[in-house]
Amino acid sequence: MKKLARPLALFLLTLPIAGCQIIEPESNWGAMQVTVTDQEGAPVANVPVARWDANQVMRTGTTGSDGIWTDSNVRKGNYRIVAEGVEGHCYVRPSKLARCALVVGSG
Repeated sequence: MKKLARPLALFLLTLPIAGCQIIEPESNWGAMQVTVTDQEGAPVANVPVARWDANQVMRTGTTGSDGIWTDSNVRKGNYRIVAEGVEGHCYVRPSKLARCALVVGSG
């Protein structure tokens, strides 16, 4: 019985570790607010917006009547923002709201 107790105890000690989930601190996350305007500065509603990581679309959305699209729970870092073929870049800092602007249309 003693020979079985030691391996069983080691197994039970490693069991909680195997089921652990790594959770990032909240400080690694922020949010971004993209404002889309025309060349006169008026907000543009219903514009599809995409947030890109290095190589892929991470999230999409559409601007509201105020020309704003907000993306919350964004990991800190640099992102490419695309709306109606216009690109911009946005840097999200931990626990902050990054404000980014794009001007669309040919004017």
